[in-house]
Amino acid sequence: MVATASIQVPGKLFLTGEYAITRAGQWAVIAAVQQGLQFNFRPIAGRSTASVHVDSPALAASQSWQWTAQTFADLTSLQAGPWAYVKMAAALFYQEHADQLALADQPDLQITIASQLQKGQAKLGLGSSAAVTVGMVKTLHQYYQLTTDPLRIFKEAAFAHYLVQGSGSLGDLAAASFGGLIAYRSPAWLQQAKQGPWQLTDFAQLDWSQLNIQSLPWPGQWQLGVVPSFEPASTKKALAKQLSFPKPFYEQANEASLNLADACQRGHYDQAIRALADNQAALLAQLPAAYLTPALSRFLAVCRELRLAGKVSGAGFGDNGVVILPDQQAQIKLQQQLAAVGLSIFYPVLAEKENRLHGESPITT
Repeated sequence: MVATASIQVPGKLFLTGEYAITRAGQWAVIAAVQQGLQFNFRPIAGRSTASVHVDSPALAASQSWQWTAQTFADLTSLQAGPWAYVKMAAALFYQEHADQLALADQPDLQITIASQLQKGQAKLGLGSSAAVTVGMVKTLHQYYQLTTDPLRIFKEAAFAHYLVQGSGSLGDLAAASFGGLIAYRSPAWLQQAKQGPWQLTDFAQLDWSQLNIQSLPWPGQWQLGVVPSFEPASTKKALAKQLSFPKPFYEQANEASLNLADACQRGHYDQAIRALADNQAALLAQLPAAYLTPALSRFLAVCRELRLAGKVSGAGFGDNGVVILPDQQAQIKLQQQLAAVGLSIFYPVLAEKENRLHGESPITT
């Protein structure tokens, strides 16, 4: 057990590889940014009931549970409600580590989650569900002094997140777990057929082969920019997940990700422009017209006019525009052009990266 402490969990931005990354063997390039969630945690003096209490200014009601098998017995209840990712993270943590916890001798735990993932009442599209799941797993490991291994934290958070969402590549959880700029390839179990719904106990048998998480350098002169659209469309996103894509789409998306990874390693800006443009073209060719909301369409037009490396980040339908700027002069021009079409921009800082990554180099794969 540790005393009062806090951890920062980054948000994420997909630079390349959306949709395609859910298929085995595909690469994506993802940036973890400092704008995310903060988990403050402390022991509750004078209380030792093997309990955890979680609250957040973003939610009216708090959440509490006791560390017992009965608490986490009903998977359906864990998957429901605004605290689903928190509850599922706790359930998987308890399943994996109950025998290591001397709970009767420890004070209760209080966790408060604060968010920097909104601007006013609008979400910024930086991956709040991934950040909250990783944050819960990491907080519990730190409080009970079990592990700081980002790979272990990623695996537990990834499966807990999947049990709630039921889809996705887990790349956003990799970014939140490892920080920095990463090249990511998803694990084999996402593609493996399974009879019946996934259960918590399936965690021990998951096939993590093909998983690859590699750190990429960020060229010193480059600046990452985010243009929020503030046009949420969760229903459209859900429908979009049912789309199927032809083989050339996956090939084009994979090549774009590898080219962007190489561009970052070499500091080659023109190559970054082509990589983002190629990935954006592949997405536009396959997704319905509604993928580009009016705000995102205006953003892409500005990027083309100024010849900047920019594209839609995420699933579209109201997510962000992301742009890589080569220097300060380009930044000034972009701000002027965006303001003229009613858009704003902010400049996130890449989150600090963990020392340990996983797998082999994406460039030689």
